[in-house]
Amino acid sequence: MSENTPPSQMLRVPSALVDAVKELSRLHRSGYTSAVLTGLQQLIASIDSTIDSITGVAGGKSDTELLAELIAGLDERIATQVAVQIAQLEERMSAQLEKHVKERQEDSKRWYSEACALGRELERSKWQSPLSIEPAIVEDVIPSDNEQLDRKQLGKLLGISHETVRLWGKDGKLADLGWELVPGTGTNPKNPFLYRRSTP
Repeated sequence: MSENTPPSQMLRVPSALVDAVKELSRLHRSGYTSAVLTGLQQLIASIDSTIDSITGVAGGKSDTELLAELIAGLDERIATQVAVQIAQLEERMSAQLEKHVKERQEDSKRWYSEACALGRELERSKWQSPLSIEPAIVEDVIPSDNEQLDRKQLGKLLGISHETVRLWGKDGKLADLGWELVPGTGTNPKNPFLYRRSTP
């Protein structure tokens, strides 16, 4: 050891800095003492400058006050973002609900229109003239002018029910089609209603 080099001192080193101090000791023993001192001075000056800058920005506030301000700022930004997202979600839900209601209204109108059309069609078919019925449904041979038919036979010929024959006989539709009730028939179950061609 050189006579100009003071003896080493025993110092307590924080655990986090032990490895760094060991590396500095190794460089010192290797002859890089001047470089180590210069680097340490620059590092300490840089750290001091950073600390002064942070302290100046903090304005002398305590760590607790700085943390409280940071949390308040975060809360405000989070609340703003949540409010924006909620507004966007409400807008999308409102648009979807409006679209759904409009579609249901259009479906209701269409169903109502179809139901009305079907009702009109049924009403027309109920009072449709038997003359428009396809000939294929008439199975029996057209009777002669003198032949008499009961309600079932006449209904089969015209393609309608025997009840419709009774109703048409009352409102005159059978007469319009050239059929009339044979007088004296229908007085009792053994004497059924009979119909014949109308006399010109």
